[in-house]
Amino acid sequence: MGNAGVRPDDERGAVAPFVAILVVLLVGLASFAVDLGYQRVAARDMQAVADIVALDMARQLDGVTKGNVLKNRNSWQSALRASLDRNDDNTVGDPLEAVPCNTNLNTLPNGKAVICATPGVYNPETGVFTNGGNDPASHVRVVTRTRIDYFFPVYANDGWVTKTAYADAPDTACVKVGSYAARLDTGDSPLLGFVLGRLLGSDVELGVLDWNGIAALDINLLDLVGAETSIGTVGALLEGDKLVSLHDFYVATLGAVEAGGGNLAAVGLLNKLIGIEAFKNLQIKLADLIDLGNRGAAGLDADVNLLDLVTAAAQVANGENSVAIPAIGIDLGPLAQVTGSVHVTDAPKIGCRGGTATTSQVAADVDATLLDLDLGLGEVDLGALGKVNFSLATTRLTATIDLDVAPASARIVNTTCVGNKTVTAETSTGLLTWTITLRPRVTAVLDLVRLVEGPIVIKGTAANGGEITKMITRDADYDVPVPLGKGSIGVPNVSVDVSQLRILGIKVGSVSQRVLDLLLNGIVNPLVATLDTWVLDPLLSFVGLDVSGAEMYVVREPNCGIPGLRG
Repeated sequence: MGNAGVRPDDERGAVAPFVAILVVLLVGLASFAVDLGYQRVAARDMQAVADIVALDMARQLDGVTKGNVLKNRNSWQSALRASLDRNDDNTVGDPLEAVPCNTNLNTLPNGKAVICATPGVYNPETGVFTNGGNDPASHVRVVTRTRIDYFFPVYANDGWVTKTAYADAPDTACVKVGSYAARLDTGDSPLLGFVLGRLLGSDVELGVLDWNGIAALDINLLDLVGAETSIGTVGALLEGDKLVSLHDFYVATLGAVEAGGGNLAAVGLLNKLIGIEAFKNLQIKLADLIDLGNRGAAGLDADVNLLDLVTAAAQVANGENSVAIPAIGIDLGPLAQVTGSVHVTDAPKIGCRGGTATTSQVAADVDATLLDLDLGLGEVDLGALGKVNFSLATTRLTATIDLDVAPASARIVNTTCVGNKTVTAETSTGLLTWTITLRPRVTAVLDLVRLVEGPIVIKGTAANGGEITKMITRDADYDVPVPLGKGSIGVPNVSVDVSQLRILGIKVGSVSQRVLDLLLNGIVNPLVATLDTWVLDPLLSFVGLDVSGAEMYVVREPNCGIPGLRG
């Protein structure tokens, strides 16, 4: 009884090993927690620096320059270093060094805390970033990487933190272009204006292959693609192969009109169009109506004229044109086989920053095979040698013709919002353009001797071009067109390429090419341009006739690029 409650000597100190193990474990967990928190602070700092520098670098994008060109400019790295100097104060980890890097990031130096910025094209849906190839750089990717020393180096001495940010600064400007083959306005004619004005009491205005531009109502593209219909999402406008029915498109348009207040006349018109059963079977590509280029959804901030959009959609459903001959076929056997298509009166087209508004009034695509002849004895049976086709000579001429009458295009190259808003577009117009590719092939003696072969390319290119700036000082300026192609009737410049032509196997094109270039560029084209500017255009203007012109409108409302994070 006297030994009750007394701990045996062999149990003393039994808890000490457990305490030692627990202390080591607790210290390890504490160090892990402290260092993990430190790493999270570093990650937050690196993400913040990546975000703000990406927004800074997005201001270097101009919407027209390729990524590899921007990256190799001295100003690119200078802007990166300047942005880093402004924004890396009090960040956790080793100081960052601004370095160049490529799209794959395999040029980043090992063992260094760095920051790099790469211009290119980023797809937020797929997360893929590329250099953009020949497309303008639309995004900037910024990568930051730093090293931190752990407070309690139990598991490791240090660690690395890497963060990425994507940004862009798109302009939301869009332009619309319509062309015409000819216009007659006697009010502009010193001769006919005086004569007809006295006889009729008013001027005469006529249009040939013309378009009638601005109606009273505009709708917002963002409202259009946001309508609760089967038209889809923003991506539907950007996917070139995305098809929707004309019926669904008009339903979506009605939704956009109602979102903007519900103009009664527009609602009535659209309801009638929606009620046409045939429209359910007509398919259109939204990308054929609006070219957003690689600038993504930025252009969707714009408003679009309702009448233009409705009629353009109907024309796209019918081959993009008010008159379409989708298939031409002429078969005259070996003498001639011709296939092709013709479109007349193209609708006005919209192009947003990064895309091009392109239209024409007649477009013809023709493929022809002419004089496909085989002159010979035909098949001769040589017994054991089999049948042999004895051909004395063969002739074949194939031709491909692409023809556009009154073509016009506009591509936005600059937008400013300081003071009055301006949109500058690179434009081209002309009377007609064409590309004719001839491929003659003449052989003799069982096809062993090639007398003539090789392509001959004859081109007519738009005569008028250059940058046009439209200034917006008040709302009414949106409805005032900028005339394109004034001062000439747009007689095309002609070029002929025979550099690949061979006769008897000898490449004779190089010599002939020099002669043709000298003749066309030194004599023919300058002479025709002079006659166009100083004789033909003044003569036609005297009677009030304007030939092969175009008009460009700025679509409401241009907004200059405001940098934004995209991923």
